Amino acid sequence: MELSAALLLRADLQHTQGEVASARDLAGEAERVLESCEDPGIARDELARVRRILSAGVARAPDTAPGAELSERELGVLRLLPSGLSLRQIGGELYVSLNTVKTHVRHIYSKLDAESRDEAVTRARELDLL
Repeated sequence: MELSAALLLRADLQHTQGEVASARDLAGEAERVLESCEDPGIARDELARVRRILSAGVARAPDTAPGAELSERELGVLRLLPSGLSLRQIGGELYVSLNTVKTHVRHIYSKLDAESRDEAVTRARELDLL
């Protein structure tokens, strides 16, 4: 499993450097390694994340381009954005303050290169994050 983690990290780095084909090869190799694991655990989730990034087919700069990796908490907020809940209600659902939700929303908008809630949701769907 450590080998697959290293391959996925390298795939992510290759993608960041614009080497999309090489990144896809590395992700495929990581997938083959994981197939032989009895219990791959969270490595399957990491593989899925890298596959989503690679499916966009374009290189990205680290943490600055649309679709840059979102944190788990940001993903939690993102999943509730299409629900129509207010930011205060989202905070209630996630047991965090309104200010925390606002901070996560700002980061989501920045990482998805969006300027509104609807635009962020649309972009997230395009990137298979929702």
